[in-house]
Amino acid sequence: MVLAPMTNQQSHADGTASEEEIRFLSMRAQGGFGTVVTCAMYVQQDGKAWQGQMGISEDAHIAGLRKLTEAIRAHGSLSIAQLFHAGSRADASLNGGRVWSASDIFHPAKGHQIAVEGCEEDIQGVIQAFERAAIRAAEAGFDGVEIHAAHGYLIHQFLSATTNRRTDQWGGDAEKRRRFLKEILNAVQKHLKGQLVVGVRISPEDFSFFSGIDFDESLETAQQLFTLEVDYVDISLWDALKRPNKYPEGPPAISYFSQLRGSSPTLLRTAGNIWTHEQGDQLFSLGTDLLAVGRAAIAHHDLPKRWASNLALHYPPYSAEHLMREGLSMPFVRYMKRWPNFVKEEIALNEQ
Repeated sequence: MVLAPMTNQQSHADGTASEEEIRFLSMRAQGGFGTVVTCAMYVQQDGKAWQGQMGISEDAHIAGLRKLTEAIRAHGSLSIAQLFHAGSRADASLNGGRVWSASDIFHPAKGHQIAVEGCEEDIQGVIQAFERAAIRAAEAGFDGVEIHAAHGYLIHQFLSATTNRRTDQWGGDAEKRRRFLKEILNAVQKHLKGQLVVGVRISPEDFSFFSGIDFDESLETAQQLFTLEVDYVDISLWDALKRPNKYPEGPPAISYFSQLRGSSPTLLRTAGNIWTHEQGDQLFSLGTDLLAVGRAAIAHHDLPKRWASNLALHYPPYSAEHLMREGLSMPFVRYMKRWPNFVKEEIALNEQ
């Protein structure tokens, strides 16, 4: 069982890891999660997406991250650094004002352009930033890194036919749209392959405002990742047992990836609305190797132990007091209010 990477807004303004962040993550290691993945950590300042986000863009971040990995390792768990650039979803007020992506992006709801098309210098610079971040992760004591190519962030924006309208070597058909991810992976594997774990997280289909991702193209992407010998591929589904939107009468989406993998040693991980041991058993029967748990792990730092002992779970909504006992700081509790019916409304009265 894996603690899924989750936004939490608990780090310092300069991106250094806070004691609150270390406490939250190390509590999950103590609670039995065999692997703990960090929140998305920006590899470059112009890729920062929210206040309180942890960074790995500077050497100054290493000392705090080393404290984090040591705290996780003390409980016998592995630590994975999730590497990320927000692209068009970056916060201009936090990164100097310039936001870029695969192509110019106009936001219909906001009524204005939110990102400019990145130039070759931007693209090469961020590939190098991922490479340097992977080196920092090794120096900080992480057991591996995860390349975040999902959820509408920069690499996803290059994979998407909606947000990538380039006509050069970085856009066009699906293979050209994959090139950015593959160049980043190559830069990371050059230093870490065979030494540390290297995983990739993808969104296999459209979800909410994450558009332009075809399910069959995602299968091709996964097949190439298997061939490139990544250690694991995470299929982020939001509902781990759902059927593909493209094939609603077919088996659960994760089955397509497990069948495609064949004899490849690459592990399959999935995430999305996993709460019970029964769901876990079903996912294992479909070919999943690793379960990445998010919301249930927020509410139960010891979820693996609860599963092993058949202890009852608490279901949302939760009080602020419960969540804080589980290691959340108040900024994290406030952030979770964005999820419908997760936090009791009384938090509005108590959050001061």
